[in-house]
Amino acid sequence: MSDIQEYRQMFAEEAEELFDTADEILLEAESTGALDEDNMASLFRAMHTMKGNAGMFGFDTVVSFAHVAENLLDEIRHEKMALTSDMLDLFLVVNDHSKTLIDVTVNNEELDEDNLEQHNSLLA
Repeated sequence: MSDIQEYRQMFAEEAEELFDTADEILLEAESTGALDEDNMASLFRAMHTMKGNAGMFGFDTVVSFAHVAENLLDEIRHEKMALTSDMLDLFLVVNDHSKTLIDVTVNNEELDEDNLEQHNSLLA
């Protein structure tokens, strides 16, 4: 395995850990109906870290998608927007789609038609 492939694999593994943490936080928030300040900060950091790491590799699609999600999390974090159950559901979908983006990108593939449609829908 070349160095770049090894680094890409490390990026994918770290991203998976971030997504797992985000899933746990979101599922807990969905069941309790609340998201405390620490968990909100953890969600924001997870997306911010994944975006920054993707940027180091030039994974522009991942960066631009994460940037939109990060901005929305920031709006909620600074109480400019309320966190609703629909928003929690949306973030679970965003988290899953982010996993797909990472997998596709790390493997030098492209989104299939269904994932591309979901990607564009989520961005909108």
